[in-house]
Amino acid sequence: EDPDSMLPLPPLGARLSLVAAQILRGLGGERCLHSVERLELFSELFRRNQAALSSELVAEVLSARAAHYERLEYLESAPSLAAAGSDRPLSLFEGVAQRDPYVQVAPAALPRDLVPEVDPFELLRVSGDSSQFWQRLCPWLNVCDESMAGVARQSVIPCMKDPGLKQYALGLRERLVQEGYFSVEGGVLPWAVDLAGMARGIQELVDRGFPSVCILMYDEPWVLAAQLEQLAWVATGGNDLSFDWAAFCVRAQQGTGGAERSRSARGGEGAGAIAAPAGWPPHRDRGSDAAGVRGFRANGSPRYTTFWVPLTDASPHSSCLHVVPRPGDPGYRAGDGRNSAIQNVFRRPEDFRRIRAVPLAAGGLLAFTHRIFHWGSAADPRAPAPRIAVAFPAVDPSFEAPLFPDPKVMRPIPPLGIRLGLVAAQVLVYAANERHLTTVQRLETCWSIFEEYSEHFRPSFVEGLSEANTAQHVRLVHAGNRTRSYV
Repeated sequence: EDPDSMLPLPPLGARLSLVAAQILRGLGGERCLHSVERLELFSELFRRNQAALSSELVAEVLSARAAHYERLEYLESAPSLAAAGSDRPLSLFEGVAQRDPYVQVAPAALPRDLVPEVDPFELLRVSGDSSQFWQRLCPWLNVCDESMAGVARQSVIPCMKDPGLKQYALGLRERLVQEGYFSVEGGVLPWAVDLAGMARGIQELVDRGFPSVCILMYDEPWVLAAQLEQLAWVATGGNDLSFDWAAFCVRAQQGTGGAERSRSARGGEGAGAIAAPAGWPPHRDRGSDAAGVRGFRANGSPRYTTFWVPLTDASPHSSCLHVVPRPGDPGYRAGDGRNSAIQNVFRRPEDFRRIRAVPLAAGGLLAFTHRIFHWGSAADPRAPAPRIAVAFPAVDPSFEAPLFPDPKVMRPIPPLGIRLGLVAAQVLVYAANERHLTTVQRLETCWSIFEEYSEHFRPSFVEGLSEANTAQHVRLVHAGNRTRSYV
């Protein structure tokens, strides 16, 4: 009403009312106002300092507020009539438990008393089965909280029961069959856990020298996976979530010398933690020619699909995934023969034009088949934050057996010891992609952790992992990386 009184800096209350006014006018997108309760919240914030705003703006906001009420009442009375696609309003997920991002709990102070001279893998061996150990590392996350199993069961996205959601998932399946991948924008899926807290947890673990996959020691990623079960089943044509899970922290190098090494609380060099400066190099998740034949059903639906969830924004600056869609990939189903996949995909200079970047905001979803040729780009040093993500493959057991003999026993959240065994297994499986098992000592420590819980895993998986462990041991011995000081 009086612009001069607001310059150069208006009072905080006036700013808050202006923010609420802009959201009520629709500048925050409909997803900010997905319920009557949320609409009332912003209306109250707007009214607190309404007198400071111009009469024209007040009239516009009140008119927009009335329109929002009408829209929400319509959606609540007929949610299944909303159009399918990435712009579906959150009211489609009515009844799915979710955490309101406007209500956050202030995290406790970080513990800073771990001894940096101790190898983090030795800490895993000694204290990894202790919930107190993990709670001290990331006190804002949950460890063995019995209520989280209930959250996991109640927050499943009901794509098998809700007709509208089932149709939506079938549309995603069509894109998966035709293109080899599909994406859902951030803000559409109703995640029931604090994604920012998960991202902070992964960054804290990496900064302390632990593999990013140690996030599986916490309850939150298991809740995410449980939420995806029905969506994964319908969108893939019948795949179950396996436990071949991964987590990623990509951060551009600082200065020189390659990947950035984390530093301990005491300011010295950390215990060998490395944040990757780029995502994994170009590859197919299952690269054999046989996987191109056996990996699909008669209707074209894939028997192996990865569901990749960014916990921070994945952009060309911070690193996002790049794919070559199925129509531009001659080896997608036919196989690559004697050529490597990269030779087969990029036969001519103009073939590089087929590359498609897939940037996603935090909370989005990217699903891609085992045959899609993809990679994670290098991060720009100017990126404001690391690119942090988790990945959950969904697999038809007729194509690839799950890691556990009876996966249902492990759902929704397994005991802490089994999680520790799974973490060790995944570090061993992806030793070639990550840089954790740099010495024989570390390799032996990691194997001893897995071996303690190996009885819970499928025998053929244990046998295959044992062979890979032996081969990695030979490589490290030949390279002379038998021991390493962590002082």
